[in-house]
Amino acid sequence: MKARRAPEDRRAFLVMEEAVALVRNAPLRILAYYYAGSLPFVLGVFYFWADITMHADAYARIGPLALALGGLFLWMKCWHTIYARALDAHLRDLPPPVWSGRQILRMAINQLILQPIGLVVLPLSLLLVLPFGWLYAYFQHLTVLDDGEESNYRALARRAWEHAQKAPRQNLICVWLLSPVLLIAALTVWFVFLPTFGEAAPVFMNIVLALLLMGMILLTVLLNPLGVILAINFVALLALIPQLLRMLLGIETVITRVAGAAFDPSFLFAAGCLTFLSLDPLAKAVYVLRSFYTTSTRTGDDLRAELRRIRTAITVVMLIAGLLCGGGAWATESGVSPTDLDSSIEQVLEQREFMWRTPRLEPRQFEGEGAVMRSLRWAAEHIENAVETVREWYNRVREWYRSQFEREPDPGRGFSPMPRSTLETVGYVLMVGVLMAAAILAWRTWRMRQLRPAESIEQAEPDMPDIEDEGTSADALPEDGWLAMAHDLMAKGDHRLALRALFLASLAWLHRQGLVAVDRGKSNRDYLRELDRRGHGGSELLPAFQSMVSQFERVWYGQHEADDELLRAFMARREQMQRSLHAVEGQQPPALTQPRESAS
Repeated sequence: MKARRAPEDRRAFLVMEEAVALVRNAPLRILAYYYAGSLPFVLGVFYFWADITMHADAYARIGPLALALGGLFLWMKCWHTIYARALDAHLRDLPPPVWSGRQILRMAINQLILQPIGLVVLPLSLLLVLPFGWLYAYFQHLTVLDDGEESNYRALARRAWEHAQKAPRQNLICVWLLSPVLLIAALTVWFVFLPTFGEAAPVFMNIVLALLLMGMILLTVLLNPLGVILAINFVALLALIPQLLRMLLGIETVITRVAGAAFDPSFLFAAGCLTFLSLDPLAKAVYVLRSFYTTSTRTGDDLRAELRRIRTAITVVMLIAGLLCGGGAWATESGVSPTDLDSSIEQVLEQREFMWRTPRLEPRQFEGEGAVMRSLRWAAEHIENAVETVREWYNRVREWYRSQFEREPDPGRGFSPMPRSTLETVGYVLMVGVLMAAAILAWRTWRMRQLRPAESIEQAEPDMPDIEDEGTSADALPEDGWLAMAHDLMAKGDHRLALRALFLASLAWLHRQGLVAVDRGKSNRDYLRELDRRGHGGSELLPAFQSMVSQFERVWYGQHEADDELLRAFMARREQMQRSLHAVEGQQPPALTQPRESAS
C-alpha cells in the first residue's frame, strides 16, 4: 500500500470535482439553506444599487438602506454557515445538525465581528495580489468552521487561519476557477468606479472609458474564466427569454422594444448576480472539503465516514451469515452433528499451539508430590516414550531385513547358496558401516562450517533494499543494517526515511527475539496483536511498541513532520522496549547506539 498523500497535496481539480459531486448529491433542503440567505441579500444589493443610481432623493435614504443591507449581509453569512455545516454533516454521513438558540446567537456574534472585516481587507488584498488567496480562504473557513460552540471568536479566527494556510497552490486554483469574487470586483469597477470617474473628468471620458473597459474585460477573462463563461451564458439566456416570449406568446418587453437594452447596466448586473448564486455554493463546498481533509489526518473522520456509508452492506452480509449459520441448521444439513462439531473443536483447542490460551491446571493424580518429583516423573515418562519409539523402529527394520532372506534357494543354480546366518551377519556389518560413514560425513560437514573464516560471510554483503518501497519488509536487512541506514539518512537530513529505517530495525529485533514473525503481508496491527500474544514478559514492551507504531504511522501515512526530537523520542521508546524484555529475562540490555545529530 502506498503512503497516502497529505490533504494539502491533493490536486485542486480532484477537490473541485468532489465539491460538485457533494453539492449534487446533497438533499435539496441544504441548497435551500444557502439560497434562503443569499437571495434576500442579492435582491437587496440590486435594489440598493438601482435606488442609489435612479432615485431623486437617494442621498436622503442612503443611511437606512445601508443599515438594512448590512443586516441582510449578516443574515446571508449566518445561512451560509448553516449551509456549510449541513454539507459537512452530509459528507460525514451524519444526521443534519440541530441548532439551539445559544448556538445561533454565538454564531451570529462571531460572523458579525469577523466577516465585515473582509469587505475592507479583501479589496485591498486584491490590489496587492499576493495575500488575496490566503485572506479569501481565511474568510471562507470562518464560515465553514463556525458551529456555534466557540464562545470566543478569537479561537474561531485562529482555527480558520490554520486551515487557510494549508495547500496554498490548491487554494489559488480553486479561487481562480470557482470563486465569484473576481467577477464581483469587475462589476464593482464597471458600475461604481467608472461612472464616478466619468463625472469627475468628462473631457477624457471616452478615451479613458474605452481603455479601462478593454483592460478590465481582459483581466477578468484571465483571472476568472469560468465566471466569465457563466456570465455570458446568463446574458444570452436573459436576452433569449424575452425574444421567446414575443415569438411564442406575443408578449412585448422592454428588451424587445428598445434596441441595446440587453446591454443595460441593470441587465448585466442581474447576470452577474446569477453567476454569483451559481458559483458561490460550489466554492463553499470546496472549503468544506478542505477543512474535512485537514481534520481527518488527526481524527480519522474520513475512515469513519466510509465505514458509515458501507454499514448497510455490512449489515446485510452479517444478516445473511446469521441466517446461514443460525441454530446449527447448516451444520446439520452438511452431515455434521453438533456433538461431533463440539468434540472436534475441543480436540483442536487441546493442541499445543493453543495451550497458552487455556488456564494452567494441576493433575489430580500428582496431588501431594513436590515439584522435584513431578519433574523427575515427567522426564522419566518422556525418556521411556523415546526409548520405546526407537525400539519400535529397530524391530521394524530388523523384521524387514530378515524377510529379505526367507526366500527358498533356487535349485536350478549350479552352486549352493551361502548360509542364512552368514548373510545376516554380512548385512549387519554393512548397515553399521553405512551408519558410521554417514556419521563421519555429518561431523566433517559441521566441522568445515565451524572452521570457515568470518571474513567470507562479511564479504557477501546483501544488496541495500529500497527504503521508500512499501514492499520492503524488516527481514530484508538485519537489525544493525537498518540502524546503519538510519544514521546515514539522518546525516543527510532525511528524517522521514530515517524514521522508517528505525521502525524496520525494531521489527527485525522483535523477529530475532521470537516475539513476532516478519511477513510482507502483515500490517502493523497484526504485529501488535502478535506481540500481545507472545510478549508475556515486560509490562512496558507492548505499550512502547504501540507508541512507536503510532509515531511512525503519523509521519509515514499522515502529515506530521519528522525531526531530531521525534527521532530521539522514537529511540527512547525502542530502548524502553528492549530494557523491558531484558529485565524480565534477567539480562543486561546491550548498549544502544544513539542517533547522530543530522547535518541539517
